[in-house]
Amino acid sequence: MRRNILIGILLFGAEALFVNAASAQVIERKLLASDGAPNDFFGLSVSISGEYVIVGAAEDDDIATGSGSAYIFHRGGLDWGDETKLTASDGATYDHFGASVSISGDYAVVGAPWDDDDGFSFRLCLCFPP
Repeated sequence: MRRNILIGILLFGAEALFVNAASAQVIERKLLASDGAPNDFFGLSVSISGEYVIVGAAEDDDIATGSGSAYIFHRGGLDWGDETKLTASDGATYDHFGASVSISGDYAVVGAPWDDDDGFSFRLCLCFPP
């Protein structure tokens, strides 16, 4: 019995390259933010776990200038969709939420290294998909 295994590699700019190990077929998919804007830094940080990818956009301006955001995409077959956008509930100017991201199973972690609410310049958000 032959099994097809997809190996995911995420590159800067949130371009995903998938290699079907059984047939050495390369499948490329480009992930884009539905509300992306120039200089959002979409793809600055990326992580993949199973059927999910999280992509940081540390300069997104939805809440304030440079407050940042992160996007979660779900894979169905060879297509990626079901985008969920995460923003910090207390986002402020230049927090850079999304500068670092990680995802594992049902848990996502998003860093905001310049958040200074408590006098420190570091913040970590444990995010749970809805």
